[in-house]
Amino acid sequence: MIHPFRLTFSAHVIGLFLISCQPLANLTGPGLAGTSTLPANELAAAEFEGTQYQPRSMVEIIDRANAMLNLEAFRQDPHDSILLEMEAEHTFPSTVTTIYHGEFRKIPKHHMFAISTWLRSPRPSMTEEDVLAIFQYEGRFSEGPTSDWLPIQSELVTSMQEELRPGDKADMFIRWIALTELDDIIDYILIVNAWYGPL
Repeated sequence: MIHPFRLTFSAHVIGLFLISCQPLANLTGPGLAGTSTLPANELAAAEFEGTQYQPRSMVEIIDRANAMLNLEAFRQDPHDSILLEMEAEHTFPSTVTTIYHGEFRKIPKHHMFAISTWLRSPRPSMTEEDVLAIFQYEGRFSEGPTSDWLPIQSELVTSMQEELRPGDKADMFIRWIALTELDDIIDYILIVNAWYGPL
């Protein structure tokens, strides 16, 4: 039985809780472009050799997450809510073939709150500066007819900009870490921990 860690919060206090994060050890994965870093729950280095990541689509990742969750109960909660998945095996590590658009933007505050809490939970000594050193931006990627904004580890953004061109295909090494509901809109947070390309 999965027991994801669930938070409830009021939207007006989101900024006050952006207070945690921690630097993670750098790890360069064999055959991967850019610099990969270990997620906060100290996943084994072997995952970047492809032993844990499985080819999937983003739709498949979300379907797997939905199969574990009681979305109806989540929707009925009167508060804006965040659900965090702290069990590594249930973040569904996946390689997803995407189209790179070369577009980046700051991560929205409620997503940043979820990411920083996910990072902080096993490491309460992390600071806001540490969080921002790991995640600040999300990039736009397409899979089929839809495009999504995915938070990217900061060290990967520069290598993507240098080595990929808009329209290139690339594999993103993705994990699902959180579900958020803000103003009755549910979002799935899928983070990019590494990438390979162009294909």
